[in-house]
Amino acid sequence: MTEDILDAPEQAPVQYKIFSPKNAFWGTFLGGPLVLGYLMAHNYKAFGENHKIAASWAIVIVCALGVMFLPELIPILQKVSFLTSLLISLGGQSAMAHLQKESTDAHLARGGKFQPWQVTLLIGIVGLVVTVLAAILVLLLVDPEKSPIYFLN
Repeated sequence: MTEDILDAPEQAPVQYKIFSPKNAFWGTFLGGPLVLGYLMAHNYKAFGENHKIAASWAIVIVCALGVMFLPELIPILQKVSFLTSLLISLGGQSAMAHLQKESTDAHLARGGKFQPWQVTLLIGIVGLVVTVLAAILVLLLVDPEKSPIYFLN
């Protein structure tokens, strides 16, 4: 038994920080699904699971497009946008907790830490700006009269 412990390679302490599911909730609530994609991709890269990055981005981009277009198709969603944002954030938190649980636990067991909330706040704000600009661009292409830029002329 003692020989097994002595023969086992020591794992170096972790030098990088990852995002927690709680970070995913607040970042997604503030900046939308694209922020969730960034946070999950960051974690996958940190875990060395690069093969999962493209799939997570693809899913998140589809979700972001759904968030932009579903209110047009289902008008009741326009009235409960806060609830929709809350549900998307909870879904993102749950997805990260479920999909990255083992890797996150291993990271913490090796002495790793989570990113501070300030980093998540900054990423959320950047995500919000990118999402708003993307929505304006989509509105310009689809229906220019509904675009906020249309009213500036």
